Amino acid sequence: MIVIIGAGAAGLLAAVAAVRRGQQVGIYEKMQRPGIKLGLAGGGRCNLSNSGDLLAGLNNCQFLRPALARLDQAALKHELAAIGVATTVDHWGRVYPQAMTGQELAGHLHSWLQSQGVRFYLHSPLTNIQTGNGKLEAVEINGKAIPCSRAILACGGKAWPQTGSDGGALTVLAAAGHKIVPLLPALVPLRTKETWPLQLQGISLKNAAVTVTANGKKLDGARGDLLFTHFGLSGPAVLDISHAAAKARHQGQPALIVIDLLPHMSREEICQSLEKHAQKTVGNALSALLPAQLAKMLGGEKYIKGLAPTTLNQLAGELKAVRLEIADVLGRQAMVSQGGVNLRQVNPRTMESKLVSGLFLAGEMLDYHGRTGGFNLHAAFATGWLAGENA
Repeated sequence: MIVIIGAGAAGLLAAVAAVRRGQQVGIYEKMQRPGIKLGLAGGGRCNLSNSGDLLAGLNNCQFLRPALARLDQAALKHELAAIGVATTVDHWGRVYPQAMTGQELAGHLHSWLQSQGVRFYLHSPLTNIQTGNGKLEAVEINGKAIPCSRAILACGGKAWPQTGSDGGALTVLAAAGHKIVPLLPALVPLRTKETWPLQLQGISLKNAAVTVTANGKKLDGARGDLLFTHFGLSGPAVLDISHAAAKARHQGQPALIVIDLLPHMSREEICQSLEKHAQKTVGNALSALLPAQLAKMLGGEKYIKGLAPTTLNQLAGELKAVRLEIADVLGRQAMVSQGGVNLRQVNPRTMESKLVSGLFLAGEMLDYHGRTGGFNLHAAFATGWLAGENA
């Protein structure tokens, strides 16, 4: 029997792959039901993949190349359809279950696997693994040893702890000799030191360009929706670069987020647009380009006709480089974590540990993470599938 620890995205797909091979499978899950995180992903809709370039949406993509080649978008769609899950793609390339919520998808996978003879053991956390001569001999569940020669660990990283992903299983792997890259938040909202963004709570920008810098060096950048919140900044563009802010702060480096509010316009074009409204205040004129409340806050009450061209040019430059100090990354709201098992210690073609024969690792336990839009879930499915095919 193949033992799978963790009934999240990676563990459930690993079980499907193993069942396809005619293997007997037992799944141990520490929470009260399988797939809790699937039920929360994508705002409950479960954004499970992306129709775009998967490698471009994931870090450490070279390690993930074999898994993504084995279970690409078409293969994932085919395998899900084979067990009764149709998928659909939205305008932005995000893939969702066609007629299910994330919670319903988790329930469907649970039921289908049970119908194939897979046994689920809930409230059953991993507490240790036992090895001998570099081989897996047993896993300990709630302190009780279960002899096995092949097991797949898919216990998650350290994000959304209410779903069971608390990083505890990585401590077990560290004790077995695996190097663990520190677990840090990724896809996480940011708290700003400046308070003025808080006054714009609920206002969003549809096409902002954001960059994270530390010590004057660009760490990462993204373009997309940005949302002002009661604590600072969120939205896909901010979430996509937040991993860099988390890493910089972990290393003791003060980090800034730099926002180009009008990336589709040059300084000259912004000035020309404002000069067309010479009889208006800067705030009112900017309302043609930005949400009114944001425009008035940044533009003020001075009339355009009284401003020198150099002043307008300076204002345009400021709109293209709004600098905010990152006071905190809100780790408990992180959708995924970065860090995990050092990838050099895992065989990318099988997901087997190079240190412990018979021990396979999948999903967010591994040191990779991706951007918003379904990349992280697809990687979890793909690494789980590869482990399930080889365990």
